[in-house]
Amino acid sequence: MTFESLTYAHKEEVMDFIAARVDKMMGAGVPKDIRQAVLAGSNFLVPQMLAAAEALQVASQADNYKPAVESLARVFNLAEKAPADMTVNSDLFENDQEKALAQAVANLSLGDDIKENLDQLFGLSPVIDAFFDNTMVMSDDEALKNNRLALLSALAQKAKTVAAFNKLNTK
Repeated sequence: MTFESLTYAHKEEVMDFIAARVDKMMGAGVPKDIRQAVLAGSNFLVPQMLAAAEALQVASQADNYKPAVESLARVFNLAEKAPADMTVNSDLFENDQEKALAQAVANLSLGDDIKENLDQLFGLSPVIDAFFDNTMVMSDDEALKNNRLALLSALAQKAKTVAAFNKLNTK
């Protein structure tokens, strides 16, 4: 394949090649689930991807890792069901936990410091858990359900700049 033949039709092959190289750069010392989660994220800056893998590996030894990852994984799994064109409508919030999660998502400011980003995301765990404990996401009311899914999708999109947390193994 020559440089001239690198068209949009070859994008998937190029991305797979780059992902394989970044996976190799992370090294065998990084657990497979962490490598997969970082590679499935939306950040394609290699130094930040490597930093995310390192930060997740360090964080995996902390006591708050399992509950935080499980909370974020639940967000990711439900966010996949969100309609693509939905936006969050605060007028549809029915409880304080929905409002708190929406405020937390709005205040979430992820930058270049991957460890700080991870700390912010893990800090949301109690807010996420309170939301799930008090809110029926898959409501029979289509507008409520889609609004809640849009809220979770907004959080997942931000969190995905670090990693796809539903790819991490907490067992």
